[in-house]
Amino acid sequence: MASGPDTLATDFDKVQKTLELYPSINIIQVEGDPPDNYEIEYLLNGYVRDLDGNVRPGSQHRVRISLPFGYPHFPPAVKPITAIFHPDIDPDAVRIAAYWQDNPDLSELILHVGEMICGNNYNLEDPFNQEAADWYAEHLKDLPLDSVQVGDIQPENPLDEADDTFDLLGLDDDDDSPDESDATEEQLDLIRLRIEQKEMVAAGELLAEIPESSPVPDRDEIEHVVSSALRESNRLIIKAEKLEEDGRVKEALELVEQIAEIAVDTPGLDDLRLRLGQAQILSESFTEDDELPPEGTSSTESTQDDAQQKKARQASLKPNAAKIKTEGLPVKLIIAGGIALLALVSAGLLYFKDTSSLKQAEQKWQQVNQFIANKQYKRAEEAAKAVLVPLNKVFIRKSEKKALQDNVTRLLNTTELKQGLLGKALYNHQYLPIETVRLLHQLDPLTAKGDALLKSGKIRKAIAAYTTAREFARINKLQQQEQTINQTINNLRFEETLANARKAENAQEWENAAATYRRALEISQTLSDAEGTGEISRKLAAATFRHELDRSKASFTEAQWQKTIEMLEDARKIVNESPGTVSADERRELDKLLADSHLYQILSLARHAYETRKWDTAIQGYQQSLDLLRSQQDVFSGTHDQAIPKIEKTILMIKIAKEQSNATKAELENDIRTALDHYKTISNLIAASSFKTDSDISEIRKNVDAKIKGKSAKLSMITRENWLRNNFESIFHKAYPSSRSSKLSHPKVTFVKQKKGKQFFILSCVERNHGSSFRLEVNYQYNLATGKWSIYYR
Repeated sequence: MASGPDTLATDFDKVQKTLELYPSINIIQVEGDPPDNYEIEYLLNGYVRDLDGNVRPGSQHRVRISLPFGYPHFPPAVKPITAIFHPDIDPDAVRIAAYWQDNPDLSELILHVGEMICGNNYNLEDPFNQEAADWYAEHLKDLPLDSVQVGDIQPENPLDEADDTFDLLGLDDDDDSPDESDATEEQLDLIRLRIEQKEMVAAGELLAEIPESSPVPDRDEIEHVVSSALRESNRLIIKAEKLEEDGRVKEALELVEQIAEIAVDTPGLDDLRLRLGQAQILSESFTEDDELPPEGTSSTESTQDDAQQKKARQASLKPNAAKIKTEGLPVKLIIAGGIALLALVSAGLLYFKDTSSLKQAEQKWQQVNQFIANKQYKRAEEAAKAVLVPLNKVFIRKSEKKALQDNVTRLLNTTELKQGLLGKALYNHQYLPIETVRLLHQLDPLTAKGDALLKSGKIRKAIAAYTTAREFARINKLQQQEQTINQTINNLRFEETLANARKAENAQEWENAAATYRRALEISQTLSDAEGTGEISRKLAAATFRHELDRSKASFTEAQWQKTIEMLEDARKIVNESPGTVSADERRELDKLLADSHLYQILSLARHAYETRKWDTAIQGYQQSLDLLRSQQDVFSGTHDQAIPKIEKTILMIKIAKEQSNATKAELENDIRTALDHYKTISNLIAASSFKTDSDISEIRKNVDAKIKGKSAKLSMITRENWLRNNFESIFHKAYPSSRSSKLSHPKVTFVKQKKGKQFFILSCVERNHGSSFRLEVNYQYNLATGKWSIYYR
């Protein structure tokens, strides 16, 4: 960052380059290296007051521009050297404070003063010079007299160089604002597409990936749509599963379709649809022949029915036997063949009957396994017992029959079935209520997704997945799982927040770092095993301190002194509460910036008081700034050594301006004696000052001494004229004895000349005697050497 001398050098270079374009404005001389005082000449037409007090156009004007301590925070002091006659210019100053506040550029200010001289810029409402304002008001038709113009080239409009307001502090400008990670339009479009496609879980995860600090249009509305859809889909899927347990497959399938219309990616929806589809296929595969025997029908009765059917089939064979017999075949052979054929047919029929029964039993066994898988234990028990019914019809395929019977027996004696009949199911080596287990199985893939994302290092997406799982657990009142998942989320958020805080800290993005460390500290309060909270608190304090310091620097460059002081006081409070938070260099920087802010605030108030002609307040303010500089020399450490003499000179100039203002006021009231006293006070102030040899002060003293001489002579003249008026009767009685009986009035004194140490006057009056009036006149002279009066004769 540029230092004070660098700023002065840069401005001098810019002034030179600018004035090369304006041949009517010239730098006559400068003082300082680099310059902090300029004498500028304007070869422009503008009003002046000549030595006789007359107002006339003039074409050559000069001003002195002095750059004060605190420049460019404070405006330059501009003083006319020649007698410029203008509403905003008095003998001691050119009013430019308001212009400088809007445009703090030295080269532009020099051009602005030129436009003032030409009569292009002036203020008639609140003038410095009321007499000039009255004159301008009467001669508006003649204004302006001239204008500031570029030479032979067209004026350009170069970009102003930014003033470096940290010149006196040596601070680095690192006021980089942290970037905001706003949601892109593509992300929002993808979320809206997911909602349109009824993929509500995916939409929720995408929305969760967008940081809460990022502006998202209609975020609340999107969250409401997604959460409402998920709540409704979860409610319906619970209802569908209840219908499944009750065996109302068709109704459950209808609910599944409704759920798909709400949230097609509802957790567990595809599994439920698959199970219901299988159940429907199984129910359709059983014909009326496969149905279980009516309640109360024994296996013996079933066997009797089979025997009757067998007799009927045997009876149906008799006609064939008779037919054979009639054909003349041997009877025994026919009978033996018939018996063999009958045995063969019976065995075949019995084998096929066993096969059919085993098939029925196996189908029912599959149904049992399906019921077990679906935790429908009561139905599984009934179906297992039903498996035994067709097995009772198996006579040939006994090994297969026994294997299936053993499976049924083992199943009926398993702990799983027994616990299932009590309404419980196995989950993670313990038996829990079936409804709870069912919900836990739906929760598992949600948490597994978060685990997979976390393992791949995608923390934000993992948090989104865990958040979906936690919401599922909350809705379904899985409190223990909800707490566990919530703890996992908080741990991840804590780690993520801490990593982001360190990243912001390394990038010196102090506002972001402070906010993120504060968030990490808040999250740590929710963790049961959080460590390092003391270190986080220390880093939070350090980041907050540095953020306040950066903000105060920005406010300092904008000359917002009170705001800067308040920020720095907050930063100092942090240091006092956490002494080890910042380094010694940072503490010194804080003290230096705070001291400078107090100094510039005092100078600003003093400058304002000066501009509004509150002389005593201005003097008091500048004196306070001197006291501050002297009392905190260890803080300022030589950076403002040149400021003390400048401020001392400023105080002297304000005292002079105060006496000048009072003298001018007395002159307007024709109080010459009072005006003379004020001019003598100015002379005494300069004589007692260490700046009496300064060029500016010497010029002022020269002008004041001339004023004193002129006012003293004028006062002496007035005193003598008053003496003649006060003593005119005795003078005329002595010169004209006959006038002693007359009435004398209307004395008049006329100064004639001064020659050879004497002043000559004509004293006249009106004599009234016997109704007639006469004019008497006498020539009187005053000897400057002896101080005596006498009549003289011409």
